[in-house]
Amino acid sequence: METYNWEKPDDIYSAILTLYAAQTQEEQLEGQTVERNGVGFNSADAEYMSSLANQIQSKGWLSPKQVAIAKTVLPKYAKQLGGLQRSITVATVASATFIPVPKPKRNNGRVDIQGDDLIFTPNIYPSVQAKDLGLRWNSKDKSWHGRASSSTISGLELMFGDLEITEEAAHFVEAFNTPVTLSPVVHDSSLFDFQKEATEFMIKTRRSLLGLAPGLGKTASSIFAANEVKCESILVVCPLSLVRNWRNEIKKWIGKPATIWHGKIENWEPYDKWVITNYETFTRNLDDIIAQEFDVAIIDESILVKNRKAKRTEACEKFGKTTKFMWLLSGSPTSKFLDDMWSQLHIIDPRRFSSYWRFVDQYCVKEVNQWGTAVVNNQDDAIVRLKRDLADVYFCRTQAEVLNIPDWIFSTVEVPMSKAQFKYYEEMELEFLANLPSGDVVLAPNMLSQMIRLRQFASNPVLLEGADDGCKWKATEEMLEFEEFPVIIWTEFIHTADLMVERLGRKYRVRRLTGSTPSDERQDIVDAFQNGEVDILVAHPAVGKFGLTLTKARTAIYMERSFNGDDFYQSLYRIKRIGTTQSPHVICMVATRPDGDELTIDGVVDRVLSFRKDSSIAITSGLIGQLLGKSQPVEN
Repeated sequence: METYNWEKPDDIYSAILTLYAAQTQEEQLEGQTVERNGVGFNSADAEYMSSLANQIQSKGWLSPKQVAIAKTVLPKYAKQLGGLQRSITVATVASATFIPVPKPKRNNGRVDIQGDDLIFTPNIYPSVQAKDLGLRWNSKDKSWHGRASSSTISGLELMFGDLEITEEAAHFVEAFNTPVTLSPVVHDSSLFDFQKEATEFMIKTRRSLLGLAPGLGKTASSIFAANEVKCESILVVCPLSLVRNWRNEIKKWIGKPATIWHGKIENWEPYDKWVITNYETFTRNLDDIIAQEFDVAIIDESILVKNRKAKRTEACEKFGKTTKFMWLLSGSPTSKFLDDMWSQLHIIDPRRFSSYWRFVDQYCVKEVNQWGTAVVNNQDDAIVRLKRDLADVYFCRTQAEVLNIPDWIFSTVEVPMSKAQFKYYEEMELEFLANLPSGDVVLAPNMLSQMIRLRQFASNPVLLEGADDGCKWKATEEMLEFEEFPVIIWTEFIHTADLMVERLGRKYRVRRLTGSTPSDERQDIVDAFQNGEVDILVAHPAVGKFGLTLTKARTAIYMERSFNGDDFYQSLYRIKRIGTTQSPHVICMVATRPDGDELTIDGVVDRVLSFRKDSSIAITSGLIGQLLGKSQPVEN
């Protein structure tokens, strides 16, 4: 059994080093006692006595004061020291030339990449916040696992500070930041630089959301990206109204044919490489489409899969697991709040974006009401953080950032209703019914129906079999005498479109584009408008808001509008796109009361759509309440 004389400095040195050697490697690095194994320093002495051991190793001596303190501490370890083999002799301590070894700095964890997996092994507690980055805890190796992602690595560094980044992880980040070599087909094309950048991003990420603002060429960028990668088959899923537009664009940009699949499977034609289908056909025939083993999937206007419980969303998620490349395209991936993006991101990477409510907690404001938990707003800095956090999966550019496209010129035209028109309107407003000259009564059984009826009466009572006395209709016809052509007249009601086409067709070349327009005719109508063969296009925003290019329009008259902000904003971008050379004049018609008071249903809609989309729901309820005699305050 080893014995020590505490009056001899050499024995003190030896005892300190012997106890220090009994500490685990982790305890030596930390300077703390971690494991309660009965050897080494106790937790109270570990930090100070470890520092003495480090000083002996680096300098070979202790100060008299340090020796005096050690003399008072060491006796309690006498029994333990008696059972340990002396790790260093007095002669070694006295004669050895020690190389100074600074205390190793302990980092907060280790980040590694193995194949497609990211592995984060923390050295700190707690580390549960790694869940916010889409990582899952693996109890076997006590590490967090997730899909390899440069943004996740950046997020871990931001979240935990000093980390050890392995060589494999560093190479992964470096590869992501290294430009992709594009072929001469792309370099020599007429694509703008930002479109080539988008093409490169899609190729590099393989699974991503392309958020070029409406009119900036998402279709062209994705066509070139799909053409660049090594693949045998490509599927495009888009709204039915755009299938022919996609076929034309593929032919235009890369000179390749594309097959359209629509309806029953027995009607599908064989394909070479490109297939285009609509959402309904895709959802109904998902298993048959999966059986084709497509390499690339392009989901156009992905805002249509924002509902995480919709069948088309579930179909896209299932299909995405079978493809090597999965690209979602949307000029506006949110219509209300940022949670609209979750299902789109989940389709791209279900491992990383596994929890909807975790995503909501990161970027949105929620509240609990009698119907459950609801998202009510975005967090103040959410958009900035989201762009940073999703830098390797979300590519977005606004028109202002990349092009000098002429801006809209907005005008709001207030038109007083005639006394006869206002009579119908006021009866519906006050009594939920209106008496027609024929003796019939128009009823509104609830507030929603009442608002629809009010918008119809504010447009023209003829829509409800009343008198043909629409103040906005007359004003629109008058404006056509001096506004610049071609003109788009946007209407909310199909009956309005039918009557306006009939009325204006006696004098102008007029075409209609509404939900009743056959899908196979819609692109022909757009082409005719763009080619100068149409003076006036009467259209419904819900039909004309996706993908269609209407840049030849010089004037857009919103004769009727609903509360649907998404329809309104998307339709605005049909006329402000690449190719717009003059500022389009946008006229919003508002029917007022005969005395000029604009607090009619039209005034409410106009004010609601003037606010940002992310606050329109809350504002709407207040304005409608005042309009219908409730007590809610109006927000200004």
